[in-house]
Parts: sequence; C-alpha cells; structure tokens
Amino acid sequence: MKSKSRKYPDFPIPAVSGVIFKGDKVLLVKRYNEPAKDKWALPGGVIEIGETPENALIREIKEECNLLVKPVKLLKITSRILRDSKGKIKYHYLILTYLALYQRNSLTSGSDVKETKWVKIKDLY
Repeated sequence: MKSKSRKYPDFPIPAVSGVIFKGDKVLLVKRYNEPAKDKWALPGGVIEIGETPENALIREIKEECNLLVKPVKLLKITSRILRDSKGKIKYHYLILTYLALYQRNSLTSGSDVKETKWVKIKDLY
C-alpha cells in the first residue's frame, strides 16, 4: 500500500520550484509548513496526480504568490532528503527547478507561505 503522507514516504515525492525574476530581483517565499518551515526558499510545491510539472509550477506560484508565470526552461533536478534522529528518511522530494517568466498580478502571500518578497539579486550574496 502506498503512503499518502509526505512524512516517511514510500517513494520520492515529485515537486517543482521556480526561479522567477522581475528586473534585478528574484522571488522568494517564507515557508509556512515543514520541512522548510520559517525558511526562505524558491516558490513551488508538490506535483498533483494528472498534472504536468509546468502546470504544477503555474498552479503553485498562483496559490503561493498570486502571480501568473510562464515556465521557460528546466534548470535543474535535485533531491531533498531529510532524515530523523534515527537516520530514517523523514522527507524525500525530487524537485524540478524551472526558470519562469513573471507575467502579471500583484504579489501577495497565499495560505501555505508566511511571506513573499522580491529580493535584489545583489542582496543574496
């Protein structure tokens, strides 16, 4: 039987994230939920059944940030594996990171993020 929980999954969970620029700024979100609770990250989330990665990215950015974006290019595929104190895999995400173009709408925080902001690229260093 397959696990439906994101904690202690039976297999890696596919997810997407987006690198989205607006001029000299990049979009970041502060996560509301574990495993990255209270951490700044690229916006994105889990791919739902029947959804392409590109459509998942569009949906997730809309839900988290109220922005319409256009996925342009797959930049990188990474694994995020977090273990508990006993070494058992607590979270395992396979993340497809896309470059996406900001299209329109005003930036607002959705229900699964605490905060959203455009950050100057030079301030990331």
